[in-house]
Amino acid sequence: VAVLKEPLSSQGKGIHFVTSVQEIFDVMENHRNMKSSDDFLDEVMETKGRIPCWVLQSEIYPAMLIRDRKKFHIRMYILVMETYEDGDLLVHLYLYNRQEVRIAAQPVEDDDNHNTGGGKERRNPSAHITNGGFTGDNNADNKENNKNNKRKRVLLTEVKELVPYIPALEFFCANTFLQLLPDITRRVGCTVDDQPAQIQKHVLAGVDIMMTESGKPYLLEVNVNPRSPPTPDEVSSQFQSHLVSFLDDMINLVVFGKNDTNQNNNNNSGKSKNSSSKNSSKNNSSKSNNFVRLEDIVDAALLKQQQQQTSNNNNNGR
Repeated sequence: VAVLKEPLSSQGKGIHFVTSVQEIFDVMENHRNMKSSDDFLDEVMETKGRIPCWVLQSEIYPAMLIRDRKKFHIRMYILVMETYEDGDLLVHLYLYNRQEVRIAAQPVEDDDNHNTGGGKERRNPSAHITNGGFTGDNNADNKENNKNNKRKRVLLTEVKELVPYIPALEFFCANTFLQLLPDITRRVGCTVDDQPAQIQKHVLAGVDIMMTESGKPYLLEVNVNPRSPPTPDEVSSQFQSHLVSFLDDMINLVVFGKNDTNQNNNNNSGKSKNSSSKNSSKNNSSKSNNFVRLEDIVDAALLKQQQQQTSNNNNNGR
């Protein structure tokens, strides 16, 4: 079974479970016929500034299930921030260390066969789509059913069985984006001449991750423009406080963090344009509230691994 996502779709809409190439073509043809304008593609390219594309990926199975056999995915946030320091362009990458969990509305049935690649007919969207914006029921008259089909958003620390996976998840996310850093820096550098000097830009990316039963993480997608926060009646008071803190932490880092950076840079020299984040981050605070520098996460994980290996060697030598 594969998952096919329509162009420009969001909030769990436009997701299809397919089992053959013919099904893929059928879905794409139906989607094309639904568009009223022959110039739809050109209009999208003009308004969005990019070419809309389909996404096809393998289904993650056997997927880890929580809370009475419910599927879920983890949302992590990466902040990419560019700064100009003494005329040089520097790129900083941060991970917000309070992760969210988005849980499907209904449990996976025992006979769903979801872990053995069963047929499309067994993919109940309310059990297999974990996006928080998808309700699974468009019948406005059935309020009780709509209520039951609501996906849940909670903090990862509220799901006790997932807490032990936090270090591995943070390492996976940080290590993945550090590998992309040279390309990110190159792309940012391409726009330098088009922008006024000393303008600090940033982008927030929502990173969605799903895990197998064994705890192996898989990157589902990266959302460049994460959806606005849910309404208060959709989440708990604790989650609401998390959203307020998240915005506050980001403002403190993006708006006020530059003053600390400039102060630290008074004793540094010899920078070059398009410097790597590893070099630039030495001149910046490694943490602002709950935003943590990616290098710090990777370094801490590797140090712990080395210490564990040393401890094992010492025990074996006794």
